[in-house]
Amino acid sequence: MALAGKPELRLRGKELAKLDKGGEVFWDSRGGPPAVRAKSDDPAGQADYFAKLRAYPDARRAEPVLMARAEFARKLDDPRRVRVALDEAMQGVDGQLTPQKVAAATTAVAGFAALCDLPGLAGALTDKLPAVREAAGFGLRSALACDPPKADQFRKYLVEKNGVAADQADFALRLLRGFTPEERAVPETLDLLVDGMAAPAVQARELAFQNVRSYLGLFPPDDPVTKTVPNYDAAAPDEFREPQLKAWKRKAEEIKKKLAAP
Repeated sequence: MALAGKPELRLRGKELAKLDKGGEVFWDSRGGPPAVRAKSDDPAGQADYFAKLRAYPDARRAEPVLMARAEFARKLDDPRRVRVALDEAMQGVDGQLTPQKVAAATTAVAGFAALCDLPGLAGALTDKLPAVREAAGFGLRSALACDPPKADQFRKYLVEKNGVAADQADFALRLLRGFTPEERAVPETLDLLVDGMAAPAVQARELAFQNVRSYLGLFPPDDPVTKTVPNYDAAAPDEFREPQLKAWKRKAEEIKKKLAAP
């Protein structure tokens, strides 16, 4: 950040960027051209700038993940027990929760995705833990993108094994496919997604929420829209979800106003 004057960023005598006081620039030797922070009246430019910044995780948060993966490595020495090891990790969150158990469960979901294990992913999508459901959404998108014909199999599994209504299963698949930038620019798309957070099927509610929350990524971290993010638990009882849904409807209106601003 430029604290005073009008400094220039140069490499081998070549000017890469010129900053005014208070201006910011992000650049590394492998990143190509420098990214100068856009003005506050350019949300798209600001979002592009912040997307290039690296968010370094807290090393303390990595310890449970490393421990969970080390335990997985010990259990996966027998190829006949891979599915059993994944199931055991998922069952571990039924008791007293620890960061390591949650990390093991989300890692197991990644394993289901790698195996394109639709029953495992379908079960994770209705798990009581939001982190596991979030991992299931990501895993399903990855698995179905890798093997598109599996989409019809997943729909059939939802209807025949999970008892999901056909229209809800179709909606879940639509949510997994995602939306184009042109579709996301239309306010009605966000309305559809927020309404989907009240869908009868928990699978549809969770995937709708993941799509709605992705809109926050369009704005920089210091934008007022992203400073207060309401809670939402797709697996919670109706009486808990109703106030959460109202809060997200208000948030959706904020998002739509921001997107419509010139």
